[in-house]
Amino acid sequence: MVTESSKSGAAFVFVEDLSKRFGSEWALARASFTLERGQLALLTGNNGSGKTTLIRCLSTALVPDYGRATVSGIDIVSGRDAVRGVVASLSQPPGFYGGLSARENLVLANAVLKLGREDAIDAVLQRVGLGAKQNVPLDAFSSGMKQRFALARLSLLKRDLILLDEPETHLDAAGLKLLRELVAEWKARGAAIVCATHAGDRFHGLGDLEVVLVGGRPTHAGAVA
Repeated sequence: MVTESSKSGAAFVFVEDLSKRFGSEWALARASFTLERGQLALLTGNNGSGKTTLIRCLSTALVPDYGRATVSGIDIVSGRDAVRGVVASLSQPPGFYGGLSARENLVLANAVLKLGREDAIDAVLQRVGLGAKQNVPLDAFSSGMKQRFALARLSLLKRDLILLDEPETHLDAAGLKLLRELVAEWKARGAAIVCATHAGDRFHGLGDLEVVLVGGRPTHAGAVA
């Protein structure tokens, strides 16, 4: 959804004709939408539809071959270092140091990224239900617990744009409830969220925009019905 106001780059997230090719194949072709702070955009579509490619372009992990996108007015290519200071991503599989405990991973992230949020570490681990497991190495965690840790890390980063690639993976019913609660909390504090998912119904009542991708091409971009 591209509006006249978004063409000037006024939207917090502005995506226009964003495209990425691997060899001769276009994994993503002419994706366009805008997103404001406090809004959630759902990227839906089958496997191979371009959802992850779009997420990775916005995170600056991939450089698009055509089109453009900005985050808070910063171009994702020419200003990639600045964009990385605004964005937090949850990918599959989520990254961490498996030999370190949950708490040690967050202490390290806080120090390396100079977040100044060491006092919040215990609270975010408690929030995702890992307070009693905070000193256990992540290699000993189940897949669902690792996903909960990834959510804790996003909360610690407290970034303005949160990119989620199938965040519901490995979560049980309680974990899915936690995910919905966190998304609502992130929206309430003004973060913009882009979420690639196969199960958009799990975010019922939270999504503001849906971008439907088929074969890398958007077939719909507009308000969630």
